[in-house]
Amino acid sequence: ALVGRATESDDICRLLESHRIVTLTGPGGIGKSRLALEVARKQLGRFSHGVYLVGLAPVSDAALVVPSIGDVLEVADADVDSLAARLRSGSTLLVLDNFEQVLGAAPDVATLLERCAGLAVLVTSQAPLRIAGERQYPLQPLDVSAAGSVVDSPAGRLFVERAQAVDPGFDAEANQAGIELLVSLLDGLPLALELAAARVNLMTPEQIAARLRQGTDILSGGGAGAGRHASVNAAIRWSYELLSDEAKVVFRRLAPLRGGMTLEA
Repeated sequence: ALVGRATESDDICRLLESHRIVTLTGPGGIGKSRLALEVARKQLGRFSHGVYLVGLAPVSDAALVVPSIGDVLEVADADVDSLAARLRSGSTLLVLDNFEQVLGAAPDVATLLERCAGLAVLVTSQAPLRIAGERQYPLQPLDVSAAGSVVDSPAGRLFVERAQAVDPGFDAEANQAGIELLVSLLDGLPLALELAAARVNLMTPEQIAARLRQGTDILSGGGAGAGRHASVNAAIRWSYELLSDEAKVVFRRLAPLRGGMTLEA
């Protein structure tokens, strides 16, 4: 189940009514792909020629984006011309998931939008495509605040739901203090919350929080993710490797600014 993203889901559906390309941006592990799937599900009845998901995480060469779209659309030996011919009639929604490492293919997406009046594109990426007509939707972490307890916040509810999937006997009320500490430490990042919840059959939330103060190695495995989502460290590494050499230096120098970076800092 998608937890705590009802407002965002509705917002993006509305944006797709007036914009032909919407890009969900945000850091790895924030839940862009999961939210895009929910939006795509809601759009199934709107597009006469269908809604198609193109997973680009395994693709590192921008030249392979068009063939990847062709594979999903069952267009053999696809190029921009043959894809445009396939998409020109009727209305279609393409969901291009994980675009950040193939941004060089953005002009191809722009060309398809220019040639195909019925085409709409929903993109998930850590950076915008920067093409005409694009509307960005920066995705924020799950809210950790609530009128009552943090346990009742979207971030708290996600942790409790995933924890009870691992341990059906997990008592949220009895672990309230630990959950509040842990959710606050993880800043509402969905991937981190899911990976932490996968440990509740071995440790209490307080024990997980104590381990977190020593580093993020505990946030790995647990069946909550694979590849770049197998751990928080892997998600950070995926983003880091996309940086230029100069940007990597800047990133390392900013690392001591825990709790946020201001222009003055």
